[in-house]
Amino acid sequence: MFNTRNTQFLDYFYEGEHLCIYPWGHGLRVHDSFFDGMHNWALTEKSDFDSNFRVIYNADEATIVNGKTKAIVNKNGKITFYDKNKIILEEFWRERNFRKIKINNSQFLNQKENEYSSALKIKARDFSPNNKGSYEVAVRFEANDNERIYGMGQYQQSQLNLKGCKLELAQRNSQATVPFLISNYGYGLLWNNPGIGEVTFANNIT
Repeated sequence: MFNTRNTQFLDYFYEGEHLCIYPWGHGLRVHDSFFDGMHNWALTEKSDFDSNFRVIYNADEATIVNGKTKAIVNKNGKITFYDKNKIILEEFWRERNFRKIKINNSQFLNQKENEYSSALKIKARDFSPNNKGSYEVAVRFEANDNERIYGMGQYQQSQLNLKGCKLELAQRNSQATVPFLISNYGYGLLWNNPGIGEVTFANNIT
């Protein structure tokens, strides 16, 4: 459900999940949580850039545009990012998404919501409770063809292009993790979470 009264950022609720997409400088900040309230524990500084953005709500989707960057959220919560009208990053969803379309008084048609309808029940943003009163989160994206990915800090390896690599997100004496990547598709992504984790840039999923 979209909170259409909120035009300061894109505001979306679904089954206890609260997704917000804010304008941030020339880009966008995605904040997703099951906790009450939107806290900035991992991001305290405010951008001093006055963004020229707009938020548009429709029946089946919502859009936020900030400069050349655009994000569209469909009614199931899937986010797709665009540079102008070109897809640069798309969330990875594999769920059964059908809705009944009434043809007449006695006939209904099952219409597929998206091209990735599947029985795998994989969500792009997956929250799993842990034994510490919090949860672990996984984020999944569609893998782009011929993509080259750079950044992520300093690791003891020879690969400059990180496509195909799996990296630990943790600080060690032998590595310095900086969870920021740059893609030849024209976007950068900061994983703004201090927790220990891992990232995989596979050919079939990110």
